[in-house]
Amino acid sequence: MLLALGLARALASWQESKPQTDSVLIPYTDNDAYIIYAALLQSANGSSFIIRSETESWPSATSENVGISGDRDFYKIWGQVLKDYASQYRSPKTLTRSIPMKVSYELITKPRIHFKI
Repeated sequence: MLLALGLARALASWQESKPQTDSVLIPYTDNDAYIIYAALLQSANGSSFIIRSETESWPSATSENVGISGDRDFYKIWGQVLKDYASQYRSPKTLTRSIPMKVSYELITKPRIHFKI
């Protein structure tokens, strides 16, 4: 019972957190990525989707710590791509209504996501 109460308090405090107002999220504009999102979502065969609009980020991402590795030849070819990936991953972005799907979807902000216990 105490665990459930502690969890409820933790979730309640998370729900009450205020969005960061000191930073403005940059719109995510990669059209190829939106096509991939559409393909993945449509493969789930849902009639509608609720999608969190903010992308994940990791401020300390580097080309060495994003979980992709290879030998020297790999880095000769893909090193710049990994650096760009890490750079893009450092700051969150916001999705736009650019997912080319026929099914309906809603983009919601993180503070609007609530859990029911």
